[in-house]
Amino acid sequence: MKPVRFAVLAIGILVPGMVSSAPVSGKVTILEKGNVKRAVIKDVLVYLEGVRAEFPPSVRERPVKIVSREKSFEPHLEVIPLNGSVSFPNLDDIMHNVFSLSKGNKFDLGLYKSGAKRDFTFASPGLVRIYCNIHPQMSAFLQVVENPYFAWAAPDGGFTIENVPPGNYQLKAWSEEGEAAQPVSVTESGAAGVIIGIDVSGFVKRPHTNKFGKPYKREKY
Repeated sequence: MKPVRFAVLAIGILVPGMVSSAPVSGKVTILEKGNVKRAVIKDVLVYLEGVRAEFPPSVRERPVKIVSREKSFEPHLEVIPLNGSVSFPNLDDIMHNVFSLSKGNKFDLGLYKSGAKRDFTFASPGLVRIYCNIHPQMSAFLQVVENPYFAWAAPDGGFTIENVPPGNYQLKAWSEEGEAAQPVSVTESGAAGVIIGIDVSGFVKRPHTNKFGKPYKREKY
């Protein structure tokens, strides 16, 4: 049976027309208070759930790092394949303690000085909220995805997810202020003109706790 399965797989890969894939494209809109559409889109990740696929080397081997610089994380939002690692360099002249309490990806890198870096491997899919235990103003977000079908929304909201196989999936758009999800049907020619809207009118940024689950002490940060 093993040779038969291999033969079918080989035909699917080598014979033109046997395996098809096409782009999913559209636009993200963000609705603010007063039903006002945001003019410039920033830090919005669009991705598909329900697709089974291996990560190509270009995605799997891409170095991912979230840098501590000037008491902030750069970038503010990042994405990584499941079981991928992220490097956390400290480029400030002070100590940092990067951590997360997110379920499935909880970690604590401890205190480390300027010029040092720590790494962590993320073994569970989903959103990871990342903070510094010393500086409460520092926050970053990491989406751990299970397939390579994701894209960043452009400033005008446009996005294109390349090489998606036909099927019915869940399309998601995520930002710190809100998220949205909707079904999408992908044919052999793909799916175009998809509009997905995020309502952020009720967003309120709330303080987070430190790595012990307690409020930060009031002192100079």
